[in-house]
Amino acid sequence: MFNFGYSLWLVPTKHNINTVHIPHITVATHIDSIPQVSADQDRLYKVNLYKENIVKFPTSIYKDEHVDSYGVYCKIDTLDLPHEPHLTLSYNTPDYKYIKLPNEIYCHLYLVNTFDQDPLNWKLVKKY
Repeated sequence: MFNFGYSLWLVPTKHNINTVHIPHITVATHIDSIPQVSADQDRLYKVNLYKENIVKFPTSIYKDEHVDSYGVYCKIDTLDLPHEPHLTLSYNTPDYKYIKLPNEIYCHLYLVNTFDQDPLNWKLVKKY
């Protein structure tokens, strides 16, 4: 299975995204220790979802791990990332067919403990 260490996520503030794991857009992952992040407290990031194109993501997103994941790509106007941002709807099973998505969401930045192999056990640690 997979282990992502610590991660930085954008987590929707209010949503009806009915995933079994915490819905999120990954900003960074595979972080070994808690990073120092300078971010405006309570800053909201607007995220536009390309909800009409649910895809199976390439496994290269997860480095050397083989993880089947399904979701949508998205656009964050105020954040430049070295990868194409995406919202994962399902890991290892295509259980996304009944998930309704809005056109846009507003998110806060969080540090997340993603050491556990089970996405259901990932925990929000700190809001930036």
